[in-house]
Amino acid sequence: MEILKFKMPKHSVDTQRQLAPILNKEKGVMHWNLNTNYHILTVSGENINPEKIEKLIESLGLQVDLMHVFGVSGVGL
Repeated sequence: MEILKFKMPKHSVDTQRQLAPILNKEKGVMHWNLNTNYHILTVSGENINPEKIEKLIESLGLQVDLMHVFGVSGVGL
């Protein structure tokens, strides 16, 4: 299981509505959460590609920056 953390720009409830369809249908993504206080998107799952997630989000016109990738043991990859 991988855990990806992305820094998002300040966002609204509409941002979460935009993200839901693409992240919910993305193969390998098991869970995702958008922290509204710190503007951090966390995506977890099996064999997820950070660059692909980044491109999917950017296709919505949202700027996103990969912060960190964690492996199953919590160790950075």
